[in-house]
Amino acid sequence: MSVARGRVRVSTPQVIVNGLTHVVGSRKDEIDRALAETAAKLEKDRVSLSAQSDGKTITIEAGAARSDSQMNGGTIWLAVVQPSVEVEIRRGENHGKKVTYVNVVRELTPVGMWSDKPTRVELQASAVMSSESQRCAVLLQQGTVGAIVAATWVIGPTH
Repeated sequence: MSVARGRVRVSTPQVIVNGLTHVVGSRKDEIDRALAETAAKLEKDRVSLSAQSDGKTITIEAGAARSDSQMNGGTIWLAVVQPSVEVEIRRGENHGKKVTYVNVVRELTPVGMWSDKPTRVELQASAVMSSESQRCAVLLQQGTVGAIVAATWVIGPTH
């Protein structure tokens, strides 16, 4: 993702707010400011998005683009997320410390294309989930590396 955004060096932890703004993860004030700024920029492009699971099938539904939207299609991504991971830091300013990261994305897979019209995607839960300790999020992104215009957690069992 960093290369696609034209970045060579990456800070850890890295936060990319709504697919538009890069912020160092420890700078809460900058993250809050970026959230407010990008939310205002993307207001016309927001799309309804829902994701449900019955344990066997994950069903994703994206709504239509607003008539005043600048959207021109997008990618529906499924993120397999581990709720928390403890890591011993080996280099940098936190060397020697143990840090717990939350909502760590383990896999990010494009699962459908969206063309400004209502779209439904169905996936076999067993094909995308590898562990009961994981959960899923769904993102709708302009193009393949643009702004995130919708995001949601998968509701219901994923196993």
